[in-house]
Amino acid sequence: MSDTSPSGETSPGATRPEARRAGRPPAGLDAQFVEPESITYDSTGGVEIHAMVYLPENYDEADPDSIPLLVHPHGGPTAFDGYEYNYRAQYFVAQGYAVVEPNYRGSSGFGREFRNRNDFAWGEGDLDDVVNAADALADAYPTVDPDRAGIFGGSGGGLMTVNALGRTDRFDAGAAFYGVYDYESFMDDTDDVGWRLMKRELGFPATDVENYRDPSPIRAVEDIDAPLLVLHGEQDVRVPLSQSEQLVEELEKHGKRHEFQTYEDEPHGFLKRENVLDAYSRVADLFAKYLQVDPDDGSSRPHRKQDDE
Repeated sequence: MSDTSPSGETSPGATRPEARRAGRPPAGLDAQFVEPESITYDSTGGVEIHAMVYLPENYDEADPDSIPLLVHPHGGPTAFDGYEYNYRAQYFVAQGYAVVEPNYRGSSGFGREFRNRNDFAWGEGDLDDVVNAADALADAYPTVDPDRAGIFGGSGGGLMTVNALGRTDRFDAGAAFYGVYDYESFMDDTDDVGWRLMKRELGFPATDVENYRDPSPIRAVEDIDAPLLVLHGEQDVRVPLSQSEQLVEELEKHGKRHEFQTYEDEPHGFLKRENVLDAYSRVADLFAKYLQVDPDDGSSRPHRKQDDE
């Protein structure tokens, strides 16, 4: 639902083309970063999926199941992830996570047929592609622990996060940024760009009701078991705050573990440094608690169930 960056999410600090080459950060940024690798894996229906992988620097290949994993689906949903500066992945890699970013069916960059594979079918093969990315990462890198998995994303990646938590039991925790959770009400509240994009993807809401109602992530809230962090900007006109408010209402109705944080001065995608830092600090705390990572030094501890699980 965003056209602000290739990944479908706003990316502060990476506006110049040279800043995106080979996954390097903007010039002048004094920090250590890892360069991404790419993998492919077979998903539902034999569809080959491409994904970008970020691994902690100097990880021990001889230490199996030592690194927890995060799946980060892009937005759009027609965006893509490639060799670009990615502060989200770098932030979590520095804390000891392996991050995989799948270019699930419907992504751009792989031909028109692939781009159209999830038309009128959100939450089907594309969701499988995202969920399967966790096992694909662990299969490709045995040092990654398949049993400690989180998921987070913004816009289209936010709706994918909630769908993954509600329609599978693959993840231990999730964080959803400014996502579309009720497709029907979204069409009443979004701007013209959002309305046209959704109509192209799912058809007309009045005549293609089956594409809007049951596939909506909000319909799967009752089956969510993992804790969920919901974040949204109050000035968002592409995906209005009401989408997250409806989601949180359902989470409360069904007694689900959740946290809800809004930012009064943010549009679709967080732009202000202090808000980005606050939001991702909250996500880091969530994953540290449920995936057992110390965010101060990136050390990983054996997985154990929390007292409130």
